[in-house]
Amino acid sequence: MSEEKKLEKKIMQKIKNGHIKLRSKYVFFAEKLGLNGALALTIILAILFFNLFLFYFKTAGHLVYLSFGKDGILAFLETFPYLLVIVFLLFLLLASYLSRKNENFYKKSFSHLVLALIILVIFLGSFLTYLGIDKRIERELYSSRPTGRVLKPFFNRCLGDCQKGMAGLVSEVYQDYLIIKTPRGLQKVIFKLKMPCFEKIEVGNFIIATGEKKGNDFFAYRIKLIDKREIPLIERGIHQRFLFEKEKISLPPEFPCEINHTCPINSLENISK
Repeated sequence: MSEEKKLEKKIMQKIKNGHIKLRSKYVFFAEKLGLNGALALTIILAILFFNLFLFYFKTAGHLVYLSFGKDGILAFLETFPYLLVIVFLLFLLLASYLSRKNENFYKKSFSHLVLALIILVIFLGSFLTYLGIDKRIERELYSSRPTGRVLKPFFNRCLGDCQKGMAGLVSEVYQDYLIIKTPRGLQKVIFKLKMPCFEKIEVGNFIIATGEKKGNDFFAYRIKLIDKREIPLIERGIHQRFLFEKEKISLPPEFPCEINHTCPINSLENISK
């Protein structure tokens, strides 16, 4: 008897004795479906978080900080959605890892898989933005449903308490400071030098400023009027915080500084004096 026959007989004997258990085709199918299902879910989550990343920059308006030059870089870095990016990259790497485990992709180069996934995620994430899913995200963000509670931590840098930048709705105007409404509540914005642009700021205008927060006050050294359509997420946060109807924002006639024109107040050194 050949060695192959002996081995076959030995295996069959162990199967009959119950030492070896055969696995049905259903078990293999379930395992394959589980891997494919996990891969599909991971890709969907990566697409979702990329879409959230696009939604953040589209609605938070923090790119405006970069228009302040070096003064706005720290404010921009402070409000950058690091958590969104980290979670997105983790899902992207997990999707790449699961792809290597899939029998249809395991022979492919890992770098090629990552590149293909990046292209897929960017395309579908951008397409979801085009379809207007960001409006649904915005509604969920301010809801009390579980979805809203899950989303809020990822947007804390947008709606939270910032140290280098500030954006909000002008509520009160005084000789050398403003009171603005933010998603976190009322904020006092202080400056020293009186500027023509400041004289034309009225209650109901939206502003964005860079500077430094000391204690409960924010000391601004550059300030800019901004259209509320550039910061819809912050505007919605303010309305949710104070529970009032949307106000009609209008600039006074012959306003010397147009929307998005930077008005330097004074240097940070002068403020601190």
